Amino acid sequence: MRLTKRLGLLAAAAAFTASTAAVAAPTFINILTGGTSGVYYPIGVALSQQFDKIEGAKTSVQATKLRWKPQPAAGRSRRAGVRPG
Repeated sequence: MRLTKRLGLLAAAAAFTASTAAVAAPTFINILTGGTSGVYYPIGVALSQQFDKIEGAKTSVQATKLRWKPQPAAGRSRRAGVRPG
């Protein structure tokens, strides 16, 4: 009886430890914004400060770099004097 009781307590302690470890794991929140000189970066920082108030949340703000080049309008894509075809 004593061995069964000890094994039961050991199993209960192991289950409790595993469940509290899963609950205590931090949640990571990444906030992506525009460049640091833009409008959206301060908004991302403010959001990060609000999310930091959540228990167990770890936030970070990352400025993204825009690598998009605007394309010319369809009617202006051809050079002057060059005809298609």
